[in-house]
Amino acid sequence: MLKSSNSFRKLNNKRPFFFLIGLIVATSASLVAFEYRVEEFTPIDLGGVEETDIEDVMIPITYKTEEVPEIKKPNNTKPEPKPVKKSPRSEPDPTREVPYIDLPDPGTFELPEKTVKEGPFVQVEQMPVFGDCNARLSEDSKRACTDKNIFKFLSKHITVPEVIKDIGASSTVYVSFVVNENGSVSNVEVLNKEQVHSSLVKEAVSTIESMEGWKAGFQGGKAVKVLYRIPIKFTVR
Repeated sequence: MLKSSNSFRKLNNKRPFFFLIGLIVATSASLVAFEYRVEEFTPIDLGGVEETDIEDVMIPITYKTEEVPEIKKPNNTKPEPKPVKKSPRSEPDPTREVPYIDLPDPGTFELPEKTVKEGPFVQVEQMPVFGDCNARLSEDSKRACTDKNIFKFLSKHITVPEVIKDIGASSTVYVSFVVNENGSVSNVEVLNKEQVHSSLVKEAVSTIESMEGWKAGFQGGKAVKVLYRIPIKFTVR
């Protein structure tokens, strides 16, 4: 502790000496700064550049003119009519014979008879009737009466074949037939014979062919053939 205190005192005694050295250094630096010289820069004269005046050059503009075609005026002059040559008129020959045409008297002209196609027809002015249906009934009433009588006839005369009873299957057979001008029945045919048993086809055809009591249908006041189609249902109980 005593040794460090002595060192501090020795250093403190040298403070005037350090101050003097600093003052000398500062003074020397100031003198050097005043004596420092910088060479002056003289610019080189390259000579003046002459200014030239630039004149504006005008480019001439040329225009191309199109020639307008001359429009021709239409020729409105009417063509002169050509003279028509007149043929000389011939005088009738009094000696020439004129053919005679016999025309019928309008009062005695006969109209052709109205022809009626032979048919068979599907629909006519007066449909055929079956059984005891009154001819004075309306067409709808006669049709209803005929259907009722057909049902009664089939229920009474149709029989189910034994083979169908053994099978135990019910079937419907669709039959078409023609009612002729005299009320007879012809052209009986089963329409679905490929889908039903052959015994049913045979029974249906024989029953329809035995139908009697038809009255013919009329078209244009004349008896004609009429085509009928009815279903016959065979029920196995």
